[in-house]
Amino acid sequence: MPVMTVSHLYEIEAGNVYLNECAKQNNWLKFLVFSQIFQVPKEQVLKAASRFANSCISYHILHSLHRKSALLYDVAYETKNVPSAKTPKKDMRKSLYSRIGVLKGSPPSDNKVKNEEDSLSVTSLETTSSSDVDLRSFILKDLFSQLLLANSSAAHGNVYLHTCYEIKNPILALLAASYPDARLEHCFFMWLYSSLHHSETIQKELEMYISGLNREDLSTEDLENLIILSVSKQKILTLWQGVHLFLPDTPLPKLMGFLRSFVIYKKYDSSIESFQNHLLGSVVSCPTKYERLLMLSHFHHTKLENSFSKEVIVPEFMKVFKMVKCFSKLEQSVDIKSLFLSESDRDYNNACWNSVKKLLECCLYDEAQMFANAANLPQQEMLMMQIHHEINEAHKCQSWCNLSYCIDFWKQVLLKLKVLPLHVALPFLEDQCEVSVRYGEKYFLMKSLIDILKDNKNTVNSIVERYKIEDFNRSMWQWCIKAEVNNELLPEIFDVKKVHYCDLKEAFSGSTTVENVQCLENDKEREALGSIIGQFLLKKDVQKAFELATTFGYNCTDLKIIKACLDLARGEIDLSLIDWSHPYCSSENLSSRIIRSLLLWVATSSNGISAYEKDVIQSMEKLSRKCTIAISICHQILVHYTIAAVLEMGYMSVAMEKDPFNLLKNILVNKLNDEHILAKSVIVVHELADIDVAKFLSEEITESLKILCESDLVMIPEEKNAFSERVIYDPVRTIEGFQLIVKLCQDPSLLGNNLMNKFALECAELDARSSDQNFSLLVELCICAHECFTTACNMDGISQILHNAQTLITLLEEADKFPIMVHLLTGLGRYSEMMYVFDILKSNEKLTLLFEKKMENIPNLRLALMDYLTRCPSEGDNYFYALANRFGMYREKAQILEMSVQKQLSQLCKKNTTLDNEMKEQLENALSKLSEAAKSYCKADCLHQAQSCTRLAQLVALQIYFVPSGVWIIGLDETSVARFITDHDKFSQAYIVAEQYGNHQLWSQALLHNVVLRGDREYLREFQFYMGLKASLIADVVKGN
Repeated sequence: MPVMTVSHLYEIEAGNVYLNECAKQNNWLKFLVFSQIFQVPKEQVLKAASRFANSCISYHILHSLHRKSALLYDVAYETKNVPSAKTPKKDMRKSLYSRIGVLKGSPPSDNKVKNEEDSLSVTSLETTSSSDVDLRSFILKDLFSQLLLANSSAAHGNVYLHTCYEIKNPILALLAASYPDARLEHCFFMWLYSSLHHSETIQKELEMYISGLNREDLSTEDLENLIILSVSKQKILTLWQGVHLFLPDTPLPKLMGFLRSFVIYKKYDSSIESFQNHLLGSVVSCPTKYERLLMLSHFHHTKLENSFSKEVIVPEFMKVFKMVKCFSKLEQSVDIKSLFLSESDRDYNNACWNSVKKLLECCLYDEAQMFANAANLPQQEMLMMQIHHEINEAHKCQSWCNLSYCIDFWKQVLLKLKVLPLHVALPFLEDQCEVSVRYGEKYFLMKSLIDILKDNKNTVNSIVERYKIEDFNRSMWQWCIKAEVNNELLPEIFDVKKVHYCDLKEAFSGSTTVENVQCLENDKEREALGSIIGQFLLKKDVQKAFELATTFGYNCTDLKIIKACLDLARGEIDLSLIDWSHPYCSSENLSSRIIRSLLLWVATSSNGISAYEKDVIQSMEKLSRKCTIAISICHQILVHYTIAAVLEMGYMSVAMEKDPFNLLKNILVNKLNDEHILAKSVIVVHELADIDVAKFLSEEITESLKILCESDLVMIPEEKNAFSERVIYDPVRTIEGFQLIVKLCQDPSLLGNNLMNKFALECAELDARSSDQNFSLLVELCICAHECFTTACNMDGISQILHNAQTLITLLEEADKFPIMVHLLTGLGRYSEMMYVFDILKSNEKLTLLFEKKMENIPNLRLALMDYLTRCPSEGDNYFYALANRFGMYREKAQILEMSVQKQLSQLCKKNTTLDNEMKEQLENALSKLSEAAKSYCKADCLHQAQSCTRLAQLVALQIYFVPSGVWIIGLDETSVARFITDHDKFSQAYIVAEQYGNHQLWSQALLHNVVLRGDREYLREFQFYMGLKASLIADVVKGN
């Protein structure tokens, strides 16, 4: 400070030491303040500004000094010292101070010094407009005032940023960023905005963009959008300055440097190479594996290399990230730099294969496969390397001595070999056969090799043609026999490939002799050969059993019997050509129960089977009983032959059917008598699992019901066959037919559960607006499932059925589907648990549906209705009578009619009205009921009750006769009855009254009154005709006289 004061006083140059020191330390604030206060000349300022260690700061200061728009000094402050009448002298350094944001405060000096200083001004030719002065002076006084204002505020940076936005000067954003608690993103945003605002091409877009922002709470996304706008408007240099000033420790300076070099200076190759080296270096230089993986993951998710064209070589971060990620479970590091090399580079390939080896050594096979895929390594080499490593590791395992473990391991290897070409897989298996020391393992590997050759025998492949399957077969069988001798064969070895029945045709199609018969070394091997053939026959692999027997010239009785049965079935030999005297076997086995049932069904049925075909079937069964092992194969031939005969099909078309369920469906669709016997035979000989049978039956039953529900299942006439060629279930034969289907399952609950699953699927879309077909389908499924659970005595299943039925009945009531509801009730037959259905029908006046035609044939419905009507009597209805009338309950019907007449007559007596035509009609109605009641009593063999009804009917008829005369004879007391009997002049009428009331003690008085006193001989004749005259009666008359 004293030095500069002396320099000004004596007008000598003070030197540039302090400015150079500020530039060396990048202290731009002290640099500018010092230059302004002491009015450092132009040459010294420019020279010192070029010495800044940070080139960006240097460029920014020099650029600011040359800009034509800057902060202006306060006019009011200047005019206060200069008279307004005179035009003020132009201070040539005024523009410099304005650009650095500081108001000049020059000491008083003479005009000579001022003119010299003007000559040293940086912008001596610059002028300013009065309009700018007015606007700026209104907002800001001077830089020091702004500094003082900001320091006096709690939010220093906000003051600067607000002023920066108002006057569009970026220097204030720099001042705001100098505070420790400054938000650099906000400062950078305002700096960039104010710097771009002076460009007329972008001004309008800037104003539109910032108008929708909250300047007090700017986000990173806002800054990102502004940067994108800047790049789109080619403001690369401005961005380059800004990121160096505000965000020097981020990747942005390098990115903007790349854009500046590429877009502005057109240094294409060098800029890309530099940026690429920077990105690559940022990954390589990461100190820890975690940080490296984290950075690669960011590059991967941003898909950085996709931003460049294919012609531009950019590090493949996405690929390297996938590769490095495979090592996340390992502590070992990977040569990350080599992974960025070209795939054709030798170092790249070495690094990749070394990495794969490391992963394999740690048994990370999935990671190794992912690494190879990401690195674009050859898959064949990769997979073979993995297989060899797995083999080496398996040999080290203690479980390798266990043959089961060994075979399971090779099965997994075979799955991997399927994706490899034959010229790689076949030699590998051949080599492993030679290396192996166990015969069981050798047999399995050779058999797998032969299976691969057979699967590809129809393909045009030179490698397949070089191998001779016959030679491999001989070696395979030799190892198989030796393995059996050494107890190295496992049952699962024979399950490598599923054998189909049609292989029987191929098994015996060739010659039964082999030119080069293999010889066995000892009796143990011959015994082992017989055991192996037996195991193949147990698996129904006749082809391999026959091949093994012919290869070693083994005489197998079971194979001969199988061939004889097969020739009979195909019609290649006649039944008369079979030599029954040949001792196939010393003893006979007993056929299974299902085969015996099938033979009985064939013998007794008339299903179009000819007598010759029946003899063939009997012969096959007789031959099968002579087998020791292959009896199931003979039974399978027998069943297929029977199916072909019954369905009038060719035997081979039946035998070659790959899906036995198709045979099962054909049998059930044809609806033979007792077809379940033949269907059950198919299930047994094909060893179909019960769960698969249940699934098949549930699907077919559902499809049958869907077809049949197109018609009214409830109203199908009894004489009509509801079957079609596509269905297996006839609802007309509900009790008989469906029970036969249920018997096909060992556990009917499985079929019931499958049907309920179908019910649940169909019921999910059901509502009150659904069609009758949909409701009928659900009702039938419910009934069928109930039959299954009832057969299996599964109470849980029955409970589930009743719960579903209750839900279904609610929907049926809402939809007014009462006939379908009745069908559900009668189909389930659970009347005591579903008594609420009777209430629903009665409340909707639909109970009469239960009294319609054919309802009397439904079991237990009569008793259920009787129980319901007894417990829930109703006045004024005729449900009891309808029940008795429909269900043939003659006694109950007669009782109801008799009670009705008694009640009616009692009411007539109580009225005590005169006899008229209305009463006559009621009496005639009562007479009709009594007549029907008497007939019903007779049908029920209740003769006493019938006689009682007859007597009452005679009394009613007599009362009808007396209607014109007004005589009342119904409901009389004893006195009235006695009077009528003794006084009435018609014996037949008096006799009717006496019969009804049971009063025959007054006949002596009647005779006295009518015969003796009145002399009525007709009365005496009728009396004598009906009752006869006894001596005791005459004595009573005499006594009475």
